[in-house]
Amino acid sequence: MLAVMTGIDVPTEVAPGLYLSGSRQPFPALDLDIDVVMCRKGEAWYKPKARRRVHLPIEDVTFADADPYAVTALAEDVAACLRRRERVLVRCHWGLERSAVVVALALHRLMPDASLDLVVKHLRFARDFTVLAEDSVALDFLRSLW
Repeated sequence: MLAVMTGIDVPTEVAPGLYLSGSRQPFPALDLDIDVVMCRKGEAWYKPKARRRVHLPIEDVTFADADPYAVTALAEDVAACLRRRERVLVRCHWGLERSAVVVALALHRLMPDASLDLVVKHLRFARDFTVLAEDSVALDFLRSLW
């Protein structure tokens, strides 16, 4: 589980080959062998190296301008990568909301019978209890896409 106040955010493997992380502090070089990094807009650096880099179509903090179709397409892309056994790192600033929405939707694509509640509880257990907090706009946005 992530200790949010540590300052260094080590990616959390939330499913085989699927990592969730924040990017507020660079994490030490890790031997993750990542194929695809999905990160926030304007992120100037990224580690580890990857074959492909994709920007999350959600601005910082708010979901007001988030395009549900773009977010859903990104989640489908993550699920497709995992089906091809590619390793994917999805991250935003804290790794708790924007990236967690994409990861939750990707898990739903891979396990369509899984409930939203089950997926959110899994992410909270694996990453941090504050992932997709009950009163968050991110969770409301995710509910609208489920």
